[in-house]
Amino acid sequence: MSNKPNSKHSNHTCTAESQDTPSLKKIKSGNITLEDLNDREILQYLITTREGESENSHELCMRDYFTTLDVASVSTKIMESLFFALEIERQRLALTAKIVCDKFWCLNLSCRRDYHTHELGYPRTTVRVRGRAVEMLWQRTYFPPRKDNQKSKPIGSHLRKGRGTDYDTNQLMSLCRMDWEREMVMNTEEQYRAIRKDLQTIKQIQSLLVQYIRRKADHAQIETNVSWGQIPKRKNPSKS
Repeated sequence: MSNKPNSKHSNHTCTAESQDTPSLKKIKSGNITLEDLNDREILQYLITTREGESENSHELCMRDYFTTLDVASVSTKIMESLFFALEIERQRLALTAKIVCDKFWCLNLSCRRDYHTHELGYPRTTVRVRGRAVEMLWQRTYFPPRKDNQKSKPIGSHLRKGRGTDYDTNQLMSLCRMDWEREMVMNTEEQYRAIRKDLQTIKQIQSLLVQYIRRKADHAQIETNVSWGQIPKRKNPSKS
């Protein structure tokens, strides 16, 4: 009788093993750590296993490696990383606003230099970044007369915003003298409005994240004060 292994069965076994993802290999080995609670596949496995399994159940032991405090600590780190990721996005939006403002001035000065040298421009815009606040502002420009008939230095005064955080369209249009200027101002303000809305959304999400992190800390404090919260974790057999 030949001792040659069944090649068909061997190929099937090798294929099955090669298809195992790193997460599945960890599940099979039982070697799951706190860092693995960031893995979607492992989390799904731990969540979907049935409650009330026997003491020898591999699934129950794997889930019982962790306490709720462990899960809360990982969750807090994730929420904090999300908060700072949103902070980076806020800075990118501030940069976008600066670019929009620069583009306005580039087109404005180009048009006046090449085609409308005798016309004065009354709408002005600027972007201010103070701390975590980003402001996209419009100004009305004044040109005080000079006795020597030289070109006067412009003076700007800030316009009042309309309802909410945006400017009133009619107020902005009243500053413009030429059609191309009206189109330029409206295009710039439309981009500003989209950025303001995005900044407001980020601010709201960050506020909710802070509340969530504080609640997690409160829950962790509550758990340390109850008796069953002090039950020691099971030892991970893979590390024994």
